[in-house]
Amino acid sequence: MTTVTAGERRQLVINPSKREIIVPKSERVFGAYNENGVERKYFLCPRIVRNNVDLSECFIFINYISSGGNYGQYLCEDVEITPDNACVTFSWSLTDNVFDENKDATIYFSMQAKQIIDEELDVVFSTKSTQGKSYATIDATNAIQEKYADVILQMLGRIKNLENTSLSGEELQKAVAKYMVDNPIEKSIKTNESLYVTADGKLAVKTADVAEADNTLPISSGAVHVQIGNINTLLETI
Repeated sequence: MTTVTAGERRQLVINPSKREIIVPKSERVFGAYNENGVERKYFLCPRIVRNNVDLSECFIFINYISSGGNYGQYLCEDVEITPDNACVTFSWSLTDNVFDENKDATIYFSMQAKQIIDEELDVVFSTKSTQGKSYATIDATNAIQEKYADVILQMLGRIKNLENTSLSGEELQKAVAKYMVDNPIEKSIKTNESLYVTADGKLAVKTADVAEADNTLPISSGAVHVQIGNINTLLETI
C-alpha cells in the first residue's frame, strides 16, 4: 500500500509527447459527493511543449466531466515556473461542481493550454482524457434544509460566533440584557383579557374599578373598599 505523509503534495505529471497525465495511485481518489474545495490536485508539466509553446505564457484550463456527467472547466490561476525554469506547476481546486451527483462515478479530465492569437483565444496544447474516482456518501443536507429552511445555518453561525468570542461576566450580562430587549418576554407568555405584560416586562392583572353584572375582570381593592363602605352606609339607614 502506498503511504503519503500528511500535507505532502503528490503531483500529476504531464507527458507532453504522449499527451498523457500520469496520476499517482495516491491521487486517484478525487472526493465524495457535494465536497467543495476539500481536495486540490497539483500538476507538473515541461514548460516548453510542441513547437516552442511556452506554457508559462498561456492560460491553463482543466476540462472535466463531473460525476453527474456534466461538462465543466476550471481556470488554473496559480501557474508558476519551477526554479530550474524547465517546468511549470499549477493546481486544480475540486469544487462541488465536480461532485454533483451522489453516486460512485468516474471523473474524466484533461489539461488544455490557450493563448491569445490575433485577438482570439486559441488552443495551443491539450492532453488526452484521464480519470479520477468520485464516491457516493450519505448526505441529509437537502432534506434537512427543505424542512427547516435557513434556521440551521443561522444557528450554526451563532454557535460559531459564540465559540470565537470570549465574554466576561459583565459582557455576558449585557448580552443577556440585549437578548431580552430583542426578544421581549411577552413573546413566550400567553395573556388574556385579565393578564398583560407591562412595558418593563412585568406580568400584571387588569382590574375593574366598579362591580357590574357583566364584568369578568377582578375588582381592585379600592373598588372593594368603596363597595363595603356603600354597604355599611346602607345598613346604617335600616
